[in-house]
Amino acid sequence: MGLHGWLSHTQVAEPFAEGYFSNPAGLKIPLAITFAFTGDDMSKMTPYSLQCPYCGHTQETMVWASLNVTQDPELKARLYAAEINRFDCEQCQKQTFINAPLLYHDMTMQFCVQYYPPEALDDEDFHRHFNADGSVAMTGLPASFATSGEYLTKPHIVFDMSEMIRYVAFRDHVAEANRK
Repeated sequence: MGLHGWLSHTQVAEPFAEGYFSNPAGLKIPLAITFAFTGDDMSKMTPYSLQCPYCGHTQETMVWASLNVTQDPELKARLYAAEINRFDCEQCQKQTFINAPLLYHDMTMQFCVQYYPPEALDDEDFHRHFNADGSVAMTGLPASFATSGEYLTKPHIVFDMSEMIRYVAFRDHVAEANRK
């Protein structure tokens, strides 16, 4: 099955179609790209108390900031199934995408993809984290970053979760084609 056929059959964005948390009250999430540079390459998630945008029910939900699929390979399948940063309301059973920055990091294939909510484009501080060529500005990064891998300085930036998933699928297909 071709890439286009694979994407249309996975229906990746379907659970996200009903609504978005566009900066839920009290949810302050830093630029997720910094997680790749801390020297701790583990996947990162944090519990937040979030309110359902449909029925108002409040519950604790895990919000992922970083997925390291080399150390946690099962997270790739969860990303493809649209289970990452999804609010599943215990009360009304509706599902909603949690619009938070997310870093996808594959140490084996040496690439990373960074999702940012589209609202980041309107934030002047956001742009200061990047050089004119789109690479990550090195100010404030740990000294150990220089040996971590050049690919980390040029993450593939996306502003749509479906695009993140398409890019990961693209890289998987390219790697598979080159192994043959």
